[in-house]
Amino acid sequence: MTKLNFTLAILLSIITVSACKKDEQTDDKYEQLIGKKWKIVSITEDGREVLATKFTPCVIDDYFVFSPNNTYSNNEGISKCNPGDPQVKDVGSWSIAGDVLYMQSNALPVKSSVNIKELTSSKMVLLHTNYSANSIEIKTYVPE
Repeated sequence: MTKLNFTLAILLSIITVSACKKDEQTDDKYEQLIGKKWKIVSITEDGREVLATKFTPCVIDDYFVFSPNNTYSNNEGISKCNPGDPQVKDVGSWSIAGDVLYMQSNALPVKSSVNIKELTSSKMVLLHTNYSANSIEIKTYVPE
């Protein structure tokens, strides 16, 4: 009976430590994401760089800011496509669960999600499967 209790105690300890490590990883991602101006530097679709062919410079200089209260803003950057547009293009809420970043725009009723391929203090790489275009899109951001 003592061996069984000891084995159960070890298993519970392993499960508890594993669960804590997962929470710490999510907390790390949260800490890496907040408080920076994340600017896109690359978009690849099926291995081909497409950022400059898909977007004009006035869109490429836009950036996201993720706040500690789980809200985000999408800002116009230095050059606006239309000078009369507001500086903040979009706001909404965000959350992280495991390796998935969820974003809900206040303007749209649909929550979007992307897989976090890499997230450090100097780089964020997001993976999105575009089912309608049958392609995989990888977006790379760096803090400004």
